[in-house]
Amino acid sequence: MKALKRLEVSGQVSSKSYGLSSERLWKLEKTPYTLELGFFQATDKPLKVIHPTLYEHDKYRGDIYAALSIAKLAFKWGGEGKQGEGFRWDLRCKFLNHSFPFFYGEIEITDKGYERTKEKIQMYKKHYLDNKYKKETLIDRDFQMIGFVKTEAQIDQWIKIYSELFVPYYVCLIDEFIADPKACRLTSRLETITL
Repeated sequence: MKALKRLEVSGQVSSKSYGLSSERLWKLEKTPYTLELGFFQATDKPLKVIHPTLYEHDKYRGDIYAALSIAKLAFKWGGEGKQGEGFRWDLRCKFLNHSFPFFYGEIEITDKGYERTKEKIQMYKKHYLDNKYKKETLIDRDFQMIGFVKTEAQIDQWIKIYSELFVPYYVCLIDEFIADPKACRLTSRLETITL
């Protein structure tokens, strides 16, 4: 903690507490030193204010990773995408020795509304169509998308959007997935499965 405080005094990091318990949220600042270390590119915009929703979002991403590890599912983790590629996925993952395909994950812990959610899902569909026949792309040709949501109402909304867009993607309750990825119900417009 002393080292972080020294970095904060020198302007390399900043922190904020939202009363989420005793946790403090930290972020790197864009400075000549963090640029030199490669944490930022010269063209990167400075990070915005630390927000508790972003903290919860990143915590869920870590919880998904931990849950997959604890469940002893062999997987290759891809992490978060870059906004400059047209859209930014929250995570991507490939199960090894498993029939479920490579997938992108979209973590939605707040209800963004029907139209915003539909726009996000359309970005995945567009990404698939734009990359489907490119030989030089690193994307698996048959990818899936899993929406990780907080409520049953969100699941219903996502299924309705999947039907409108005619996509075979899945959605599940994030807390159920974190509790047991192998038993979690993944629901699409056509079926409900487990891993």
